[in-house]
Amino acid sequence: MSHLFKLTAILLLFFVLFFSPAINPEIPVFSGTLWKYQCVDTVKYSRDTAREWGGKSDAVEWIEEQVGAIKETGANCISIGTPYDEEFVPFLSLWVEAARRHNLHVWFRGNLSSWEGWFSYPLYTDPAEHHRDIYTFIIAHPELFRKGDIFTPAPEAENGILKNVWESDAKKEAFRDFLVDSYENCQKAMEKAGVKATCGYFSVNGDVAKSILTKEVVKKTGNVVVVDHYVKDSKKLVADVEYLYEKYDAPVVLGEFGAPIPDIHGYLSETKQAQVVEDILDEVYRKKGSVVIEGLNYWTLLGGSTSLLNDDKSERKVFKTIQKYYKPFVVEGIVTDTRGTRLAGIPLIIGGGKNSIESDRDGNYQILTPYDSIELSISMDKYVPVSESFTRNEDGRQYHNIVLEPTNPSLFYRFTLWLQGAK
Repeated sequence: MSHLFKLTAILLLFFVLFFSPAINPEIPVFSGTLWKYQCVDTVKYSRDTAREWGGKSDAVEWIEEQVGAIKETGANCISIGTPYDEEFVPFLSLWVEAARRHNLHVWFRGNLSSWEGWFSYPLYTDPAEHHRDIYTFIIAHPELFRKGDIFTPAPEAENGILKNVWESDAKKEAFRDFLVDSYENCQKAMEKAGVKATCGYFSVNGDVAKSILTKEVVKKTGNVVVVDHYVKDSKKLVADVEYLYEKYDAPVVLGEFGAPIPDIHGYLSETKQAQVVEDILDEVYRKKGSVVIEGLNYWTLLGGSTSLLNDDKSERKVFKTIQKYYKPFVVEGIVTDTRGTRLAGIPLIIGGGKNSIESDRDGNYQILTPYDSIELSISMDKYVPVSESFTRNEDGRQYHNIVLEPTNPSLFYRFTLWLQGAK
């Protein structure tokens, strides 16, 4: 029996070695972005000029230029502020069609004009009117939406007809009820329309996020906290994000960020603007390991003090800063031992211990970094230490398999290596 057992074991081993799949040389499929949503806002033109540009013959070309520039930043998402009223649907459609041509998700951050009285529309007198018209809009225009899009029924809802939300507990409760009802109404409309855009992402200012939202409301509106937040100090901004993440136990999105806001940052040179934005993004990046930051929306592409482009469409220095984070340097590959066996759960130390990741269950790893060079090391008791250095190449992507050698290979391990050499 012992000889039969040994023969069976050897045959099984041969089968595993000779017929198991080889290492796949293709790059594993990952998102390739630091954050799920990397957006750039267009509100200065997609909303503010909606009536002015809606009927112009060169609107398509003009929109195409802006959307193309957003794609160049490395964004995977465009934030569009066009109102949802029927008057503006043709203009909104031009933006959405351009986004599709450039393979961008759309974050619909417009509203019905009567919520705040945009374009001289009369104000609603009851939130129920808003719910009714949002439902009608979604049902009437399912062609606008794709899976992966975000639809926000009322960004900065505290600025609409529910003003003075701080005035009383009743006002605060009415505001919370509006958010929950609006989310549920949107969900029902999307289901009825047969589309899979994500509802919610109700952006609010920092004070509202900290003091008026509740954990229950966050949970009932998609379990994400979206804050439009401008502060002078990048560390303060990220500390506020960390506070929200811990308080609500939910991912956080920067619904708007950018610089300079003159009342906060003063008027900055191009160089200083780029540095302030760099400081913000670097702080956000460094918190990725401890705070779930799901997305960012840079405000704004064009028009205003925070613009990424000059009025003549030329790039400002801050454009390259956004690119650095929205188009990260990617290093990826497979971790194996010297037999070619994929190794799961191997800790890869990045930058001398500043960050770390683990290989996945198939041995794949992927490192995304805004920096132009990285140091990678693996130090485990049972494997010979490995150190690697990578420098960003022209296409910003490198594929590199890491092979680990056991420090004290077992007899069985050495035997399997011998069998492989005998092939």
